[in-house]
Amino acid sequence: SPLSTAEETLAWNSAIVCGCLGVSGVWLETARRNAEREASTAHQRADAEAVNRADAESSLRESQSLLSTLFRRTPSLLVLSELATGRILNVNEGFFRISGWTRDEAIGRTLTELDAWPSLADRNQLFELVAQSRAPEAVDLRLKTKSGEWVHLLASAELIEEGGRALVLAQAIDVSVRKKAENELAEYSRELEARVEERSSQLQASQARLQDNERLITVGTLAAGIAHQINNPVGAISAIAEFSILQSQDEVGPPARTTDMARILAEARRCGRIVRSVLQFARDEPTAKWVEDLNSTTQRAARLARAYVEGRDGRLDIALSRDRLPILMSPIAIEQVIVNLIRNAAESRASRADVEIRTAVEEDQ
Repeated sequence: SPLSTAEETLAWNSAIVCGCLGVSGVWLETARRNAEREASTAHQRADAEAVNRADAESSLRESQSLLSTLFRRTPSLLVLSELATGRILNVNEGFFRISGWTRDEAIGRTLTELDAWPSLADRNQLFELVAQSRAPEAVDLRLKTKSGEWVHLLASAELIEEGGRALVLAQAIDVSVRKKAENELAEYSRELEARVEERSSQLQASQARLQDNERLITVGTLAAGIAHQINNPVGAISAIAEFSILQSQDEVGPPARTTDMARILAEARRCGRIVRSVLQFARDEPTAKWVEDLNSTTQRAARLARAYVEGRDGRLDIALSRDRLPILMSPIAIEQVIVNLIRNAAESRASRADVEIRTAVEEDQ
């Protein structure tokens, strides 16, 4: 039988409700599935991030371990310190090997407290350059070791920031052996230069002596020629004087010319001795010596040099020993020596040099 209006309305409402419920169920199912997929994706992403984080932490630990190993095992000296205080935060094995201080002895202290700096001014200058980013690539420094010895370092420093603190990472290598070699080389160079200079002076002296020898040879050759030329007139003078003396012996009384001729003969013979002395010198022959009174030789030299002294407005005084002074000598050579001494004394002043010559005997002390 046909439905009533109320029944139809109820039926339609029921159908609408069922439809809505069906649609809602489908939507809820879809939402649930989407949520599950998103949850699964988020879980997978979280797992991936956890794996990546673990890998990053592992890599960081490996890097830190590698850096720590490199810092510790680097052959050169490494020191990490605070810029403001200079307090040491870390050192490597190279620091211990070069300085002698262990890591425990160094950390927490400064190089100044370790008495390692040559002077505080050197430390301040280096740290000031680092703070101003003007530190050179390498500087020569000296470091005092724990045993009190000094080592030469070639050092560099870098300013770094960590946790808001300014730190200084200093690196240095020991160049003591090189410095020692350089110093030895410099000393050897100085010695070599001194030896070269000494040898040059010796060579110059040898050349001067050679030139003197050559001049002496020339003078000797010239003197020999002159001596031979003088010998002839001197010999003639001597012969004439001897002949005149022989003739005067037949005359009664000692005429004046006999005395004059005797003096001429004595001077001629003296000239002959001088010529023979020159020849001996030129030929490098030993000089003949005999015993003669030094006073007589001195008097003869004074007579020869007096005119020269007085020509310079000077005065020559002689004070001879009262006793004879017999000496084995070459009278001609001694006479020439005394004449030269008198001339040198006369020339010691620009004008009027009075010269006094004495002979005396000094007792043995």
